[in-house]
Amino acid sequence: MLFRSFIFYQSKIILKLNLSYLKVSLYYGLKGHVGNIFQKFNTRLDQFFISPYWGSAMLGNYSIAVTISELIFYIPDSIGIITLTSIAERDKKEAERLTAKSLRITIALTLILIGLLYFVAGPGVLFLYGAAFEPAIKAIYYLLPGIFFVGISKILSKYFSGIGRPEINTYTSAISMVVTILLCITLIPRYGIVGAAIASSMAYGLRTICDMGFFIKASRCGLPEMLFLKKEDINHL
Repeated sequence: MLFRSFIFYQSKIILKLNLSYLKVSLYYGLKGHVGNIFQKFNTRLDQFFISPYWGSAMLGNYSIAVTISELIFYIPDSIGIITLTSIAERDKKEAERLTAKSLRITIALTLILIGLLYFVAGPGVLFLYGAAFEPAIKAIYYLLPGIFFVGISKILSKYFSGIGRPEINTYTSAISMVVTILLCITLIPRYGIVGAAIASSMAYGLRTICDMGFFIKASRCGLPEMLFLKKEDINHL
């Protein structure tokens, strides 16, 4: 405490509340944070519907499936953090180029991990959790498309935040959340945790389509520029 006081004294730092800056910061943060809340609900809403119809045992199976599937998120999350900080300090054209490149690399790495998880999920679940959790394996398979879509959205959401349009994330998250609820009500009573996985993957896919539509409109980038790995990208893998 004394050391910090000495630093403030020596550096002549004056603490003053900038109300104008605070207002702008809160407004910007709230526009995006609402979307974060929607997205968090969206990734967990399906679990609220499982227990009333199928009991806590199936909920446990689905929780395992979700936990294992979401391990892949480390890739888009890591790339997204770097992308956001880089976009914020570049002009629009460079931000678009960087985002497209991040998308291509994320898609390539995510597809590799999804392929690996597809083959090891079955033996891995049985080895780690036992035969009682075998239903989780099939749920993982149906969650994998959704995991792929979320990876894309994670990168695009950083672009929208970096260019000062975080409200786009709120719009697409809200649409996805509503679709998740409707699909869960329709599919879970009949198909159980497989229905929950399908509902999530379809809702995530819809959000990704919306995100890509906004990005294409804002940047004029074509789908090939966003999706297909280039030779120059391989050096960054």
